[in-house]
Amino acid sequence: MRHYTFPILFLFIAIPTSVVSADKHLEALEEQAYREAAAIAAPSIVRIETVGGLDVVNGLLTPSGPTTGVIVDADGWIITSSFNFASQPASILVTLPDGQHFPADVVANDYSSRLTLLKIEADGLQPIRPAAADDVQVGQWAIALGRTYDQPFPNLSVGIVSAIGRMWGRATQTDAKVSPTNYGGPLVNIEGEAIGILVPLDPQKSDETAGVEWYDSGIGFAIPMETILRVLGRLQEGEDLYPGRMGITFGEQGLTAGQPVLDRVRPTSPGYEAGLRTGDIITQVNGIPTPRVPHVRHILGSKYAGESISVTYLRDDAEQTVELTLVDKLTPYSAPMLGVLPSRAATTDEDTEGAIVRLVLPGTPAEAAGLQRRDRITAVDGSPIANASDLREVISHKHPKDAVELTILRDDQEQTLSVTLGEMTADVPDELPSDPTAASDSQPGEETLVGRWVDTLGKDEARSYWAYVPESYDPGQACGLVVWLHPTGDTMESEILKTWQPLCHQRGLIL
Repeated sequence: MRHYTFPILFLFIAIPTSVVSADKHLEALEEQAYREAAAIAAPSIVRIETVGGLDVVNGLLTPSGPTTGVIVDADGWIITSSFNFASQPASILVTLPDGQHFPADVVANDYSSRLTLLKIEADGLQPIRPAAADDVQVGQWAIALGRTYDQPFPNLSVGIVSAIGRMWGRATQTDAKVSPTNYGGPLVNIEGEAIGILVPLDPQKSDETAGVEWYDSGIGFAIPMETILRVLGRLQEGEDLYPGRMGITFGEQGLTAGQPVLDRVRPTSPGYEAGLRTGDIITQVNGIPTPRVPHVRHILGSKYAGESISVTYLRDDAEQTVELTLVDKLTPYSAPMLGVLPSRAATTDEDTEGAIVRLVLPGTPAEAAGLQRRDRITAVDGSPIANASDLREVISHKHPKDAVELTILRDDQEQTLSVTLGEMTADVPDELPSDPTAASDSQPGEETLVGRWVDTLGKDEARSYWAYVPESYDPGQACGLVVWLHPTGDTMESEILKTWQPLCHQRGLIL
């Protein structure tokens, strides 16, 4: 056995040595590949400096150092991150890789992708070579480049493509460390082709500094070159681009939201004009199935105002498809108004289902339709109304000028009234009419203690209190309760009762 011991030990020692040598060689090859990729892209990467502007934006100190841009057209067109101009600088200076300096003008902004297009008076520049969108794969090498230092070679950070279609379909994600000085620079593959342009993004916010807090965290985003080149012509014409809006909201929100059931459709919005209504279920957008709310948001996230889409929706077990054009702004929302104050019913028995009208406001659609106090609204457009909350919820899903059918009970007789809803006004009346018990149609089951009276707290006769219940009190009507905590040794009863007694009668309060 001793004859074989030394050769075996020799082999065990020799294998690690060869592995270390191979690893070093591989690392050298990788480093060379990164530098070659950066060298290929370097002639298209410029340095951007700004002069003047705000020191603080949205609570963040704006960067004062150089940032990065990328040449996308030989005639002086440069794309960069809008974050670089959050400070609203007075002037912009671009330095080319060969050291030439040019003043730059902002031509247009892409407010969806957070990009800005600059123009300098130069020609013969070298545009960056874009990577084919279909070739970008999760796990491939990704190199973040910037030109913030006064050096011929760009600074770089190496990582991988960690996700595609992030930020609702707008961005490619990388774990390469990206700092604010590199915003506007390219994210390139191992062949030096641009995968996208680095920008700060946040899924929940859209202000000028959204997403900056993630810098150097290993979570970076790049707008795909395919998206940029698709809209470059519009930007070159000076057209600002905005996220496309459809004017719809869903009953469920968030990443785990389920079936895309429309909760509201904004009047005059593209969705409303196309025929979409509350309760419709969106099943496809542009022919792509949308079983859940995030699927719809993912498709719409990369669309711009002015672009057209097709929407397939389900209503009454029948599918329909409509075409619509997205817009950048929606008409300000106007809430519908019926014009009644419902009663705060003290009971929810079956006999009292419905919303009892406590007061009909003058000059409102309710008054025009003939609604009266004590009317009990039991249905709106056939939808049962159990209480005042139901009435508010159903009306809130309607729109001004909508015609609705109210089913009411008046003197135990069912009637139907047609009402054209108005628009909620911002005017607040100086004082509401006093009629706290007019809506109640219930009778007290037993004698009710009203007026001023004194009682004790439980069995402790030493701890007494006084109360005032207005003579108009009705057990069938919910009342407000006011509690007066008096100073030690002085109940101030006379003064407090004198002040509050009229209000208790007027507003249905118990003191």
